[in-house]
Amino acid sequence: SDAATDTITVTLTSGASASATHAGLSSAGGTVGVTGVNATALTDASVAVSATATDLAGNVSAAATATTTKDTVAPAAPTAVAISNGGGTGSAYINIANKGSVNYGVTIPANAGNATTDTVAVSLTSGTVVSGTVAGPGAAGGSVTVGALNATGLTDGPVAVSATSTDLAGNVSTAKTGTTTKDTVAPTLVTAVSVQGSGGTSGKMESGDALNLTFSEALAPTSVPGTTTVTESRTGGVLGGGGSSTLSMNGVIQSSPISIDNSYLNLGLLGTSVQGTATGAITLTNSNTTVSILLGTVTPSGGGIGGGLAAGSAAVTVSPVAAITDLAGNPAVTTSTATVTRLF
Repeated sequence: SDAATDTITVTLTSGASASATHAGLSSAGGTVGVTGVNATALTDASVAVSATATDLAGNVSAAATATTTKDTVAPAAPTAVAISNGGGTGSAYINIANKGSVNYGVTIPANAGNATTDTVAVSLTSGTVVSGTVAGPGAAGGSVTVGALNATGLTDGPVAVSATSTDLAGNVSTAKTGTTTKDTVAPTLVTAVSVQGSGGTSGKMESGDALNLTFSEALAPTSVPGTTTVTESRTGGVLGGGGSSTLSMNGVIQSSPISIDNSYLNLGLLGTSVQGTATGAITLTNSNTTVSILLGTVTPSGGGIGGGLAAGSAAVTVSPVAAITDLAGNPAVTTSTATVTRLF
């Protein structure tokens, strides 16, 4: 009969054998755990399991048998991982538009040890961690997409990317790593400053004058047009003020023009309205943060834009077009409070 002095032996066999023992139970029976079986020398494959009980007289029970599998080989490591629905320059960024659902393509090489039951995982780390999984492509290898990762809670900046493959035995491959940049801050227009051309007339819109529109961060060059039509309209005031001036730039500023401080006094107009239009050639300067517009020939109407506009500056609402973006593809804030300094 069963006794606490019995010895329970578990033996594992696959190419070699390994065993361990545990004290038995009383006649009431039950379950014991046999631990510490060193299976290192066993061959990876199906492992035969045998359990017996031996009493103090050396009598050995009939064996209870089963099989288990030994698998100590991890799947082949991914060879590439990259964002597949990125925004901005090179389609490489996590931005305002895609942060809630980011997809990564993972390449798995052909390997006999791979299986469709493997799990491919991608983890993103920046302040916190988000991850997702998908089934592997099997022995033939190939590309899989780990999709819909919610990167909203990650900190803006470099995001560490890690891709691994895990088999049913829990063996994890070496990680393929990379970096993605998260940028969810849209550019804003900060200042708009005129630059009088060499030999130009103060307060007069002329060929060779320039406008420098400086944004809060670098812009994507492909989002900025090569030219713009610049139109300035002025209404003269009377002694004591009341004049006004507006400026528009199609493709750069939305249809609503910049309204300049209406306390400007233009003695040359005295209540009349004039307008000047010029094609402006655009270049990006100052590490791509400044849209610099160089005016060509000015075409006047209603008497042209004359001199006499007072110098000054004011904080006004400016609406850049949304087509202008930063490097991450975030559109410019369409209502920016910018400091506008005397335009021409």
